[in-house]
Amino acid sequence: MSDPKPNRQLLFVWNYLEWGGAQIYFLGIMKLAKADWDITVLLPEGSDAKLLSFLDTVGVRYEFLKGRFDLGAAPSLRRKLERRLNILRSEINVFNHLRKFDLRSSVLHIEAAPWQSATLLTALSIVRRANIFVTLHNALPDAPVWREFVWKFKIGVVSRLPNIRLFASNKDTKARFRRWVSDKFFQTIKVTYTTVNPTEIDAVRRAITDRALIRKRLGIPADKFVVMCVGQFVDRKGRWIFLEAARSVCEKHREIHFAWLTSSDISSLDKQRISDYGLEDRFHLIDAGKVGSERNDILATYAAADVYALASYVEGLPVALLEAMAMGVASISTNINAIPEAIKHEETGLLIEPGRAGQLADAIIRLYEDAALRDRLARNGRDFVVANFDERSASAIAIAAYGQALAARGR
Repeated sequence: MSDPKPNRQLLFVWNYLEWGGAQIYFLGIMKLAKADWDITVLLPEGSDAKLLSFLDTVGVRYEFLKGRFDLGAAPSLRRKLERRLNILRSEINVFNHLRKFDLRSSVLHIEAAPWQSATLLTALSIVRRANIFVTLHNALPDAPVWREFVWKFKIGVVSRLPNIRLFASNKDTKARFRRWVSDKFFQTIKVTYTTVNPTEIDAVRRAITDRALIRKRLGIPADKFVVMCVGQFVDRKGRWIFLEAARSVCEKHREIHFAWLTSSDISSLDKQRISDYGLEDRFHLIDAGKVGSERNDILATYAAADVYALASYVEGLPVALLEAMAMGVASISTNINAIPEAIKHEETGLLIEPGRAGQLADAIIRLYEDAALRDRLARNGRDFVVANFDERSASAIAIAAYGQALAARGR
């Protein structure tokens, strides 16, 4: 761990337990920034041990926040009010915890959506005079007019706060944010891509000498054709479309197996619904916690796949997709949001429309039956991701902006 550097304090904050691409994005910045910044991470009590091990590997300090955002579904009015109160309490805890830091001479990079956490961002900007950075990972979804009016108001307030800057983790998210802010503010938004570490990827690829051993560790048959997904096992990731496509494919090709690596807690209702697809031992739901404690352990799991398939309905630019492509796995995903920034149809991968299990099944069978196409897409996809989504380039943009923020205030 690097020695503390006065007046170069960099704080990363998020207050929810579910983790994924946003935290990998932060880790990429931390790795490059730690040489010149004193980094502290604030995250909620009860955070995943695997994520903590990643922070330990990078060599940064972390502290725990009391309480956390409740990201669960809110089907009733009572549940909506309970969740809103929970978020408010959580934001108060964040504000109070940050009292120990001199935010005027530090940089605060926080996961706090402007349309959701306008009160917290306003308090940090006006009361604590913080240098605040927020990254937008996803475009706002369609919503009723009244809700869009509220979002417009909140985003307008946040965009006028002193010393607040936004990044977008892909071009699509930035473009879709244009209608919510003034042209002047829009021009200040920098794109700091969701990325991969090519050096890390290449080291993992070189270290893999026997794919059968990786499959054995994951509980996947060594002699089958494997279609894999990695990420939260949730609706927006298209989990049921994935399984519906799997059922269709397995009716024609029993030698094709499916796997999903996840850190999500699987409810009894979800387990029953998985069982209802009748896939039996041809679908493997793999607990990410059992894979290993290092980032390289996660990256190595992609080598178990012949095809990577992500059937998301809503995405920014998913890091797991970029990792699969960089690891040289032919990939299929949906033609939504920023995914086409990485997958060029029939050049670097295959695109399907969201919610179309039949299209996903057809794409899987096509890659299964056409090894030359599969190899070409795998090779082109890897080359494209390594050339265009290098975490060192995106992290350098963010770190330069941090320094400019402090310089503008004479720090």
